[in-house]
Amino acid sequence: MTAELIAKGLEKTINLIEEIESVVEDEENTITQMVHPFIADVLGYDLRRDVKHKVKVGHRKNKSERREADIALSIGLHEKHHILFEVKKYTCGEHDLEGGLGQLREYVSLEQVSFGILTNGRSVRLYTDAEVESHMDSQPYGVFDLTKKDFNKNKEAIINCLLPLHKCEWDKERSRDKAHHMYRLNQIKERLEHPSNDLLNCVCKDLRGVVTVEQKRAMYKEVMSSLINAPSQRNKKHPDITPSGRNASNTTIKKPLLRNQRMDSFKNLARYSKNRKLSNDIDQPMMKSQPLKQSYVTCSFTEHNKSLTFNPGACDEFLKTLGMDNQKDSVKNLSSIHI
Repeated sequence: MTAELIAKGLEKTINLIEEIESVVEDEENTITQMVHPFIADVLGYDLRRDVKHKVKVGHRKNKSERREADIALSIGLHEKHHILFEVKKYTCGEHDLEGGLGQLREYVSLEQVSFGILTNGRSVRLYTDAEVESHMDSQPYGVFDLTKKDFNKNKEAIINCLLPLHKCEWDKERSRDKAHHMYRLNQIKERLEHPSNDLLNCVCKDLRGVVTVEQKRAMYKEVMSSLINAPSQRNKKHPDITPSGRNASNTTIKKPLLRNQRMDSFKNLARYSKNRKLSNDIDQPMMKSQPLKQSYVTCSFTEHNKSLTFNPGACDEFLKTLGMDNQKDSVKNLSSIHI
């Protein structure tokens, strides 16, 4: 229900921005004509009861030195605010928007809140405190533009990152946990999309023969590409592969994809057996009958979803390879990466 409200609010706000963008010039107009509709229609807050402007933050003795957050959200005027905004004028460029990041980070730290939003009315960046409590992370957990193009392309992702902030869904601990989860997913995705040499060595450590870093990287990209594109190809070849019935959408399909290719999935690259010999011909098909070691990850595919799932006991080593071993306690419940 809340997701539907957010979707309708986004559509309404996007249409409004397209109508008025030519007349919005300064920061004040950006707040009243763009950010206010976003707060009311998308996040569900009452502009009279829940929104405060020019909020003094920090506890400096000299009042003239105290900072002011452009907007603070709370549930009721007498409640402590839990979301802070730094707003730049609509016409500002990417560089000017980045300039507000330091200000927002200071506000979040001084006020000991877990959420900060940096925006110029169209570009929106959502920040939380996944790494250190009440200290804003250097990277956002959600980024999107209030445009029809971005909304149509990334509708589900945009709604998901806004759900923890919606007034109807707000719960301090639960909202933080959801945002932290998304932040860590983004970290892992970034490391998978741009693998380090350590990660390549980890997933290719059992390959026989001389394999250069360039070859490992090329094979890795081929495998990740096949994972992303394979389900649509697979459904074309096997239109009846998804079970029918009441629980069909929740059924996991674990049959291997593209069996005639040597690198048919990330799990096969990760778990090469010591008994397998690497041929000079890197396009040689992989025999299904050859023994395989325990994998770091397995691939799960459902009717509407695809993911990499960590195997128990392998998660710690895999996170270490991704450079996230210092966060393994925080992500121990993180079982899958949706791609």
